[in-house]
Amino acid sequence: MLTTRDSALRLALLGLWAAVLAGCASGPTRPQPNAAKLNAVPNPTPHALPRSPHGNPDTYTVFGRTYHVLTSARGYDRVGLASWYGPGFDGERTSSGETYDMYDMTAASKVLPLPTYVRVTNLENGRHVIVKVNDRGPFHPGRIIDLSYTAAYKLGMTQKGTALVRVRAIDAAGDASRDKAPSRPRAVAATQAPPARPSAGGTAVARAHPHPEHRAAQKTDSAGTRYVQAGAFGAIAHARKLVARLRGAGLSRAFIEPPPVSNGLYRVRVGPFAAPQRIRATQARLGLLGIAATVVAQ
Repeated sequence: MLTTRDSALRLALLGLWAAVLAGCASGPTRPQPNAAKLNAVPNPTPHALPRSPHGNPDTYTVFGRTYHVLTSARGYDRVGLASWYGPGFDGERTSSGETYDMYDMTAASKVLPLPTYVRVTNLENGRHVIVKVNDRGPFHPGRIIDLSYTAAYKLGMTQKGTALVRVRAIDAAGDASRDKAPSRPRAVAATQAPPARPSAGGTAVARAHPHPEHRAAQKTDSAGTRYVQAGAFGAIAHARKLVARLRGAGLSRAFIEPPPVSNGLYRVRVGPFAAPQRIRATQARLGLLGIAATVVAQ
């Protein structure tokens, strides 16, 4: 039988344990801004910055793959998948040495020199943001940029986790922020950074953009990434007609690949895909539409 003293001690210990648990549950966490505050975060103003002394080696290797960092961001123009990283990395050191803040307008790239300002356009909904690239990643196959939580939120991609985007470098004057006709990306040069973290973004399927109908050619980040080609036309009007038909049939990732030369063909493709089963499924769907599709690598 417990004495009065024992009962008092037991209650005191229980109270102390409850206080410890409450303290753990309510530790130092950052309050999440509401939608209005996130949308109100301004784009950074591009301006000339010195090359970071950290995160810019000539080459580096992550997960057995070697990457080359560009000596310059001038002319960088890519289309590919974007992801985002958030709470799990908030407050950590980035490859450039800055502290990662998930509520800032920043991003990570495998190859762009640090820092670089880029304009990122969500090709599904037309939204765009400007971010400062100050970190390395994402190292998930097929992804070309990892965005901060706020940048991803403003692009409307936090729920899906990934989105098909266009990433264009901005010079110090910011003239690349003006829309221009799509141009074929240039081949990449070389340089490196310390290994960065894998992406924390989701894996939802991104859709191709409705406008413009064609995009700059994509230099894929994975040798396993492929496209399914549904047709090639000398006149863009025919290519547009097929894209409209494919999207109407639910193949929302259909797009027009512009010709490499002025008198080349407009190729209608669906993708990109990394998984073989997705490729086979797309070919089967095209077959039901009476289209004999071929698989191509970019």
